[in-house]
Amino acid sequence: MREGQKIVARVINVDPEKDIIDLSLRYVTEREKQLKMKDYKDRKKAYKIIELALTGTPYESEIEKIFDLLDENFENPYIGLEEARRKGKEVLLKLGISDEIADILMKEIMERVKPSYASLVYEVKVESLDKDGVFKIRDYLRRCEEYLEKRGIKNIEITVISPPLYRVRILHENPKYVEQTFKKMALDMLNVAKEMGVEAEFKTEK
Repeated sequence: MREGQKIVARVINVDPEKDIIDLSLRYVTEREKQLKMKDYKDRKKAYKIIELALTGTPYESEIEKIFDLLDENFENPYIGLEEARRKGKEVLLKLGISDEIADILMKEIMERVKPSYASLVYEVKVESLDKDGVFKIRDYLRRCEEYLEKRGIKNIEITVISPPLYRVRILHENPKYVEQTFKKMALDMLNVAKEMGVEAEFKTEK
């Protein structure tokens, strides 16, 4: 056995309804073990949410079918529920789930599925040689923040790296939307920089 490895029970199949796991022994890394356990727990959570939503309704017999639909179309069913929370019931409708069932599911999803946030980091270089340059830079960064907030991006932190470099850190559940919005802001705010008499440059931090 190589160093850093151990023999553990590998999860190869999960039945959330019966709470049964099929196991196979092989060499796996600790990271693989953790990922398998997370996948198993996510599947259990997804099944429970669907079960809570539909139990006692005329659609109780659809629980397993909906779980399978989510499983077939996403990496795991819980990721599908997260996607529905972010984008709305249209995600469920596209899977062939009826409008009535989607409405019932969305109520449970909004209550029990917590949004997962991604952290995106950018650098902004802002300079001004004017006597009141410090105030212009401060105002410029404030206007950048307001630009993002008006477009629904609220969790923003702007900190000084080393003048004239500033770091913009954003937490958001839709990274793609942030990327698109930030690129548009960079273009629009370059024009604002000229009007304000400051020099600005935007880039994504690697």
